[in-house]
Amino acid sequence: MAYYDPNNQNNYNNYNYNQPPTGYAAPTKSLAVTGLVLSFILPLVGLIISYVANSKIKKGLAEGRNLAVAGIVVGWVFIVATIIATPLIIWGTLQLIITLFGGPYTDPITFWTNTEFDWASLF
Repeated sequence: MAYYDPNNQNNYNNYNYNQPPTGYAAPTKSLAVTGLVLSFILPLVGLIISYVANSKIKKGLAEGRNLAVAGIVVGWVFIVATIIATPLIIWGTLQLIITLFGGPYTDPITFWTNTEFDWASLF
């Protein structure tokens, strides 16, 4: 590691060129933060960006592994929650349509077990 020598007039030779200048974020850290934020909004996109950031971090290009892993975990949790919630939302919407518009069977259990129901009567 290079140290500052007050007697040396050419201290610019002691600059460590392997580190980014202070005040600038490493690109992969920016990718990791972007992946984490997008994991909450668009889980699939955030998951992909977090995996890309994690890959670059493993190659030693920058820091931010914890952020990338958090983006991966949040992305997967939100994707699984979406997969579980989607059929429930569809089922609830159909139950609401049955309740609001009636039909011959307003009881949901009777409605779903009856094979002779005319679906056109809902519209």
